[in-house]
Amino acid sequence: PYAFYFKKGTNTIRLEGVNEPVVIKSLTLKAIKEKPSYAEYKASMPAAAPSETAANYKQVIEGEHSTFRSSPSLYPIYDRSSPATSPASVAIIKLNMIGGNAWRMAGNWIEWEFEVPEDNYYNITIKGRQNYNRGFVSNRSVYIDGEIPFKELSNISFKYSNKWENMTLADANGEPYQFYLTKGKHTIRLEVTLGDLGLILNEMSASVTNLNAVYRKILVLTGANPDRYRDYRIAQQYPQVIEEMKRESARLYKMVDDIVAYSGQRSNQVAPALNLAKQLEKFVKNPDRISREFVGFKNNISALGTSILTLSEAPLDIDLITITGSNAKPDEINESFISRALHEVKSFIATFTTDYNAIGDLHDSKEAIEVWMLAGRDQSTILKSMIDDTFTPTTGVKVNVKLVEAGNLLNAVLAGKGPDVVLSVGQSEPVNYALRGAVEDLTQFDDLDEILGYFHPSAYEPYRFEGGIYALPETQTFNVLFYRKDILDQMGLEVPQTWDELIALLPTIQQNNMVVVMPSTEGTMTNTNSNLNG
Repeated sequence: PYAFYFKKGTNTIRLEGVNEPVVIKSLTLKAIKEKPSYAEYKASMPAAAPSETAANYKQVIEGEHSTFRSSPSLYPIYDRSSPATSPASVAIIKLNMIGGNAWRMAGNWIEWEFEVPEDNYYNITIKGRQNYNRGFVSNRSVYIDGEIPFKELSNISFKYSNKWENMTLADANGEPYQFYLTKGKHTIRLEVTLGDLGLILNEMSASVTNLNAVYRKILVLTGANPDRYRDYRIAQQYPQVIEEMKRESARLYKMVDDIVAYSGQRSNQVAPALNLAKQLEKFVKNPDRISREFVGFKNNISALGTSILTLSEAPLDIDLITITGSNAKPDEINESFISRALHEVKSFIATFTTDYNAIGDLHDSKEAIEVWMLAGRDQSTILKSMIDDTFTPTTGVKVNVKLVEAGNLLNAVLAGKGPDVVLSVGQSEPVNYALRGAVEDLTQFDDLDEILGYFHPSAYEPYRFEGGIYALPETQTFNVLFYRKDILDQMGLEVPQTWDELIALLPTIQQNNMVVVMPSTEGTMTNTNSNLNG
C-alpha cells in the first residue's frame, strides 16, 4: 500500500474520472500500523490450558474446497501426474487441487474455511507444489480471519519442486508457528505476493524505461537498421548516451546478483538482464559496435521487458491444508520411486478401459443431447460444470460433452454418427455443412430473434446462407490500436482518436525513424513507417 504524507489540518483528496463508471461508498484514512513480530504476537495471546482434544486435533481441508476466491478463473483443477495428489485417480478426471498457472498474479487470493473444537494453539501445514518456474520461488501472504497475524506471514516462499511438499508455517529454525484460535469457524487466505522481488522488479522496470529512451535517441540518428559500414560517431554525438549505458550496465549486474541471492541460484529468468549488461559494457568500451549490434540491442531490451512479466508471475498448486494440534502431525507425502512407477503402470492400463473423450458424468445416449467440443479440455470441463450446475437442473435436459479433434467431425457426419451440437468450429464450417444439408437451419425456432439480440449483427453474418442461419457465434474479432505512451509523450503528441488524426501524426513519426503498423484486409501487417505498436 502507498503511504501518503499529510500535513496537520485540512487536506483534500480528489478522484478524477478517466473512463468507465464507478460508485464510491467511502474513503478511509488510517495511520500506518506495523505488524507485530511472531514473538510479540505470541506474547499478546492468552495462555491456553493443556487439552488432549486440542492437542490431538487434525482437520484436512482439500484445496479444491475453497470458500471464496478473488477471481472466477481460480476454479478447482485436476492432476493425474502424481500418486500423492488427494484424491488421486488414474482412470477418471477428479477436481483434486486448486491454483495452478491461473493463480500467479500479485493480489489474487484463495480462501478456505475450517473449524477448531476449542480455544487453543494450533499449527498449519500447506501441501503445495511449485513446478512452474525452475530456480525460483512463489510467495504467498497468509491471512487468518482476514488479517495477517504477524509480519513473518507476509511472505511465505515455496521453492521449485516437481513433487508435492508439506510446508508447515514455521520460523527460520523450523519451529512451527502456533496460532491461537477460538472455538468455532475460522478462515485462512493465501494471497499472491512478490515479496522482496517487488523491489528488484521495480529496478528492472526503471532500467527498461531508461534503455528505451537510449534506444530511441540513437534511432533518430541511425534508423532502425543502421549501415554497419558507416561511422555515426555516436560517442561524439551523444556522449550522455554512453554514460547512461555505463550506469545501466552496472545497475543490471547488481540486479542479477540480487535475483541470484533471492532465489538461491542463477535461473534462466536472469539471462536477459545478464546479456544486456554484457552488451552495454561492450558498447561503452567500443561505441562503434552500437550500429552493428543495434537490432540485437533492441531485442535484448524487449527480452528484459518480457522477463519482468515472467518474474512477476508466481503460480502455485495447492492440494490440501492441514490444521493440527501440538501432538498431531500432518499426513506424510508418499511419492517414492515405487509409488510413481506403480502410478504410471495403472495409468497405462486405464487407457484401455477409459473414454478420455468424455467429460464428466455420462448419461444414457437415448435421453441426452450429445455435444462435441473442439476446443481444449479446460474449456470442456468448465462447460460441463456449467451444464450440470445450471442448465440441466433448470431445464431437465441431460447433456453429454465430449472432447473431439476437429478432423474427426466430417468423418463422423459422413458416417451418420455425428453429434447433436458442435462447439468451437471454424467460421467457414457452418455454411460448408449447410450446403450439404448436414446442419439445422436455426430460423425454424421461434425464439431465434431473441437469441440474436445478444450479438452484434456482424458476428452472425458469416453463418447466413439462402435465408437461413446455421450457427451462433462464440467470439467476434476486432482490431485494437496499441501505442507507445512514452514515445508520444516524448514527442508531445496526443493519442489519435480518428484516422485523420493518425495520418496527421505520420510525418512527425517518420522524421524520427519510427513506424506504425496496421493490419490489412488480407490479414497481414502493413508497414506505414511509424513504430507505435506496443
